[in-house]
Formats: sequence, C-alpha cells, structure tokens
Amino acid sequence: MDLIQALDQNTFDITLFYGTRRVDAAFTKVKSQLESVATLIPCEALGRDIDLYQDGVAFYQLLKVIRKLRPDIVHCHSSKAGILGRLAAKTCRVDKVFYTPHAFSFLAPEFSKQKRFVFIQIERFLSRAATTRIFAVSNGERTRAVLAKIDHQKKFKVIYNGLPKSEQRYRGYIRRELNIPADAIVIGNNSRLCEQKDPFTFVKIAEKITQKYPQIHFVYVGDGPLFKEVSDYVAKNNLGGQVHLMGYRSDSERLVTGYDYFLLPSLYEGLPYAPLEALRAHIPVIASRVVGNTEVVQEGVNGYLFDATDIKQAVLMVEKAIQQELCKETIQKDFQKRFSLEQMVAQISEAYGT
Repeated sequence: MDLIQALDQNTFDITLFYGTRRVDAAFTKVKSQLESVATLIPCEALGRDIDLYQDGVAFYQLLKVIRKLRPDIVHCHSSKAGILGRLAAKTCRVDKVFYTPHAFSFLAPEFSKQKRFVFIQIERFLSRAATTRIFAVSNGERTRAVLAKIDHQKKFKVIYNGLPKSEQRYRGYIRRELNIPADAIVIGNNSRLCEQKDPFTFVKIAEKITQKYPQIHFVYVGDGPLFKEVSDYVAKNNLGGQVHLMGYRSDSERLVTGYDYFLLPSLYEGLPYAPLEALRAHIPVIASRVVGNTEVVQEGVNGYLFDATDIKQAVLMVEKAIQQELCKETIQKDFQKRFSLEQMVAQISEAYGT
C-alpha cells in the first residue's frame, strides 16, 4: 500500500488487483487514499488457501483484466498472487513481470517435506518461464532461493521493505488502556498468531520474565489460528495480569510506539514489517536468529538475537536489552539509512526501468 501511494503518479498508471477475503481494517482505512492514485479491482475468489475452483475463477478474472489493460509491467506480491499473476501475465505476453514473495512458501517449517518440494518446483518453473526479476526482501531470502535452485543469482534483486517517516509517539496510550502503571516496562509484538510467528515461545518467554520481574508487561497485538490456544495457555497458567492478548487492532502502528522493547520469536521470515515499525519509533528489537530477522537486527546497535525456540537464551537477551540500554538516536539513524520508504521506492522504480 505504501508503494502504490509513493510511486510517481506522473510516470505510472497503477491498477491494484486484490483479494477481498483478506481485506483488513488497515486496508479499509487507506482504501480511499489508494483510490485517489490507483484503480482498485476487487476479487472475491482470490484467497490464501489452495482452492482449485476459486483459484481458477481468480485466474480467469486476472486474464480478463490484463488483456483489457495491456500493462507494461505486472508486479505480483506473495505466493498465491505470485503464481496466478505470473501465469496470467505470461499468457498475455506482458513484457516485464516482477515478483516479491515476502518469504517463500518452501521456507515454512509447518509444511511437509513433500509440500515444500512441490513449492520449489512451482517457483523454479515460474521464475524461469514467467518472471523478469524477483525482488527478495532480504539477502537471506535470496540466498535460500539460490540454494534451492529457484534460478540463478542474477534473477534476484534484494530490496529491503521500507516505511514512511513518523514522529508520532504514544507511550501512555497502551498503558492507560491496559490500566498498568505509567512507568511499567512493556515488551510487545504485533503479528498474527500462527505457526510462523511462534506465539507460544513469546508467551513462554513472558512467563519466565514475569516470574522474576513482575513489573514487566507483555503485549501481543494480532489475531490468527492460534489465538484461542494461546489465550487458553495464558489463562491456565495465570498469566493474564502480565500477558495481554489484544487481538486484531486497527491502531497497531500507534500501539507499537508505546512499547519499550519489541520481541519477535518467528520460525522464519522474509523481512518483516512489524519490527521495522518498532525501529521507526526508536524501539529496540529482540528477535529470533532466522532469515530476515538477522538483517533487521544489528546486535548491540538496534537490538539482540536469540536462537529460534530457545526460551532460555531469549530470556537472557531480554534481560541484556533492559540492563544495557541502546542509543535511540542510533536506532533512528539506522532505520532511516536502511528501511526508509524512499530507498525502497527508488530501487523498485529503477528496476521497473524508469
């Protein structure tokens, strides 16, 4: 959404084809702004899960749109849209087809070895037959793709995700809502409660920390398939006083500015946006040592890393972050240098051929 609004409107005539089943409040909030700079085409059939009938309907609708528009460029985002969009663009002989996977599906440990093998074969075929360039959001993502022989290294260009500047700070906002002390330390996470994000490790870290430091509060903003299980664990272990599951919030970007530290225990990533929002607010990030996270976090500069699922090590890193305060000015400068919206848009525009 930021990319659409930031591209030069005098150079690009933009059309967004999107699935309505995953539309959230964040999209709804900026929809009118998007409509002022782009043509929006909703598609009810386009969803995340595999559904041969619905996927076929979405593909047919994509073909109709592309044949009518005859675009110079098609840019697909994420796995499902990447498959259908690139196939449709290839069928319609679009000259330039770009793809940003935002974490390849074959990196997901929740899928079986057989499924990951199938995903690799699909990515190989589409990269070689229907893709001009793949934008990897981290060097680690590109390396894993090359090792999986998706394509040769020159097919990939690493472009970090970027965010617009924001000087807004709402430290007291979340504390007032949760009725916790104004000087309480808050460690938070804004992400889906799903296997990839490993919310159980987040809660178990919180359990260990709050046993030792009862004045610290943990906040998880987001919903997802594991919400009930995680909520049940919190209740069963009497953690509700210090661990706050807030569900989906349309004001998540405001809430993150009230954290003191951002904790992300993901099992895998591309290059996640949530910790970038934290760094933009000068908040240190404590994250698992996995692809993507290792490029967001520079240890001792803007945060610390721990081995994925290693709760004991994560607890030590949280304690280290609290005891050895990092320079907020340094965090801000690092964010602006590597993760600004301007650098992302400039690189994508250049790759488009402008």
